[in-house]
Amino acid sequence: MSYCKNCGHKISEEQQFCPECGKQVEAESIPPMVGNEAPQPALKGMSRKTKMLTISAAAIAALTFGAYYMVNKTMTSPSAVVDNFIEAVQKQDVKTVKKIVNEGQIELKANEKQVQQFLTYVKDNPQVLASMSDELKEEVSLYETQGNTVQTDEVNSSYAQLKLDGKKWVLFDHYTIRVQPAYVEVTSNLEKADVYIDNQKVDTIKNADESQTVGPFLPGEHEMKLSTKGDYGTVEMKQTIESTDSDEAISADFDWGDHYVSLYSDYFDGTVFVNGKSTGKTVEELGYIGPVNLDGSVEVHAERKFGSKTKKTPAITLEGDIVEAELYFSMSDDFDDVSTEVDASDSIDEETDIEDAVRSHYNYITSDSFASAHDLFSSSRKSKVDLSDWKKGLQANISDNVTNIEVLDVDGNEARAYVEMTSYDDNNDGTHLVQEWEGYWSLVKEDGEWKLDSADLEKVDSRVE
Repeated sequence: MSYCKNCGHKISEEQQFCPECGKQVEAESIPPMVGNEAPQPALKGMSRKTKMLTISAAAIAALTFGAYYMVNKTMTSPSAVVDNFIEAVQKQDVKTVKKIVNEGQIELKANEKQVQQFLTYVKDNPQVLASMSDELKEEVSLYETQGNTVQTDEVNSSYAQLKLDGKKWVLFDHYTIRVQPAYVEVTSNLEKADVYIDNQKVDTIKNADESQTVGPFLPGEHEMKLSTKGDYGTVEMKQTIESTDSDEAISADFDWGDHYVSLYSDYFDGTVFVNGKSTGKTVEELGYIGPVNLDGSVEVHAERKFGSKTKKTPAITLEGDIVEAELYFSMSDDFDDVSTEVDASDSIDEETDIEDAVRSHYNYITSDSFASAHDLFSSSRKSKVDLSDWKKGLQANISDNVTNIEVLDVDGNEARAYVEMTSYDDNNDGTHLVQEWEGYWSLVKEDGEWKLDSADLEKVDSRVE
């Protein structure tokens, strides 16, 4: 048996060419092995360059295997991914957690504010981190023992889940952390309200009183806000919601009832004004206003014409727990300033006496007791209005019907009252002249009794019946 001088391959005696390298076989053969020395044909016949290349390739292979082992162990293995995540959460490392969370999410992309809220929630609730860590380590054990055959539903993760997500850099299995997103069931008795979570708009309420799923968002404590643009400005309601590992769904119920204020008045035909601007509707037509903010930013009052003058009610500020705005024209001081304060019970008695004086005057006219009606005039008015002449002007009168009377103010011995009255006169042809009057009577107190002093009445309607 001989050997090829070129490559050292064994050659039988009958072979003329080397079956390995194709070199022609020379007659001289390689001397036989001496003692225990073994032939080294593979390297002996190599050039220096070939030897260096062979050694370099072996070294590169060894380094590559070592690098693969280290990368897999410290960066891409299930335990490495979980350890990096838990460490970042413990250190409150917002940027690292944000990167890990968004890499494993398909439902949402969290911003730094949301991640910070998540980390704050975990920090304030240590049991959350403990539970999350235990669950993830349990999943690491499954992947290490079962490999890629692990079913994603084998671990009931409350907060986070380890998932195999394809390959990384071609060679390595890619594992991600999927933080379980939270959702909330929102119910609102007002539709078309915009839904915000942590001041970020996420949805709009479509139907009133119907539950609507809103999300996703990261677990933790969040501020949920509903905002609607009403006729009287933008109104907002807020609630704090918190996701937990409970099986119960998160729910938020928004009732806008507290943002509606009923309207009441002694004259329901008065026009309602909000922040000085007319609504174009009466107290009766509106019934209530809302939704409105009850933070003192809204004022409401009513206006109504009494004869030739317009009277305003005091403005009511809508704030606190107000449920009804009482728009009383009788409380207005638009006409005269009241400088003398009187006891409430005395004031009521005075108002009753004033009303009685006005009503009695017209009742006496209706019953043709003209002298008694004239006697209810003040001494000043009597000096100007002669009884006989005044009586002649009332001969056709059938009745004077006072339909409304309101004492506007009382100041010592002077008072002012608003009166609405309908008079009926005989036309001597079987018909009646009906006239409606509105205006004011000024009264003075003489000898302890209220007397009619001067009138400012206007005819607002006239018809024949």
